[in-house]
This record gives sequence, C-alpha cells and structure tokens, in this order.
Amino acid sequence: GSWLPGVPYTVAATFGYDGTGSTNTETASGAIVCTSFSPSTSGTVTQLSVQYRHDGANNFAFRTAIYADSAGEPTGTPIAGGQGDEVSVTGGGTAFRDSGGFSASVVGSTTYHLCAWQSNGNGFLIYDTGGAAANQSEFDGGGTYPTWPSFTSDGSLTWRIHVVATYTEAGGGGRTSSKRALLGVGK
Repeated sequence: GSWLPGVPYTVAATFGYDGTGSTNTETASGAIVCTSFSPSTSGTVTQLSVQYRHDGANNFAFRTAIYADSAGEPTGTPIAGGQGDEVSVTGGGTAFRDSGGFSASVVGSTTYHLCAWQSNGNGFLIYDTGGAAANQSEFDGGGTYPTWPSFTSDGSLTWRIHVVATYTEAGGGGRTSSKRALLGVGK
C-alpha cells in the first residue's frame, strides 16, 4: 500500500508493556507467568503479543490468557473469551509473537493479568526487573499444558514481562490521526 497524506485512520488501542529490555530466562515447562495491567478504556481484546527469544535450535509453543484480579493476584480461570490461540515458535530470534483468538471484554481502569504459558522449557521469556510493584509478575506451576488451570499463585517475581493486549475500544473508538493513512491496493 501507499500513504495518503491528511486522510484519517484509526490506531488500535493497547495496554501492557512493550519495553525494550534484554533480560530473558528459559521459562520452566508448566510455569504460567502473568503481569498485571489496566486498560484506559473499556473494549474487547483481540490479541496478546508476548516477547520471546528462540535459541535457534529448540522449538516450542505457547498460549496466552487473561485472568481477573483479586487482591493483586490472578484469580480463577481465564475470563470469558480470554484464551488465545496456540503459537508455534520455530525460529526468529527475539520478537513479539502474536496470539489471536480472543474475544474478551475488558473494563477501563480495571486490573487484569496478562499471562503466557509455554509447552516446554525451550522458550526464553523477555522481561525487565525492578518495575512498578503493580506490574510485577505472579506465577503458577500447576496445570497440564494446554488446559488453563484455576490460578493458584506459587509466588511473586520481580519481573515485568513484555506482553501487550490489543483491543477494540467500546463504541468503535481508537486513536485517530489525520497525518496520513495507508491505502491498500488490491491485486
């Protein structure tokens, strides 16, 4: 496509953390890691993106989910429509990897836990340390991949994982820019 100057376009709303830190850890098989965030407005989540590093040799898969909050920890099972599609990672170094399949309604200024869970111990989850206490991670070592368990926190981490939720704001909102728009040209 090509850009059209002065034509408005809508940018999807997001919440989460898309930092550029380089700290990573080989995440233990079966460990679910969640970090808490709040959307600024209400809407419907359509995708979670998680930053993983592939070591160049060992493949893995991961799933994502959104849990409700209770006293600063994930609670119960994923919210309605809050389980993403499985993503297979077969290469590509460090990158945000998208997990679609969501149709989860979220309420503005409400805390949710954005979670990642991988199929084995081969993936390296990207995170930063020393983040705000409100955004530090909880983890759960229970459950058998890929069936999401009822969350029981096994403890807190000083991590803030790189995870971003993309959502459509209620009422068809989104941030609009009048600077330029992309013109899609069909074949």
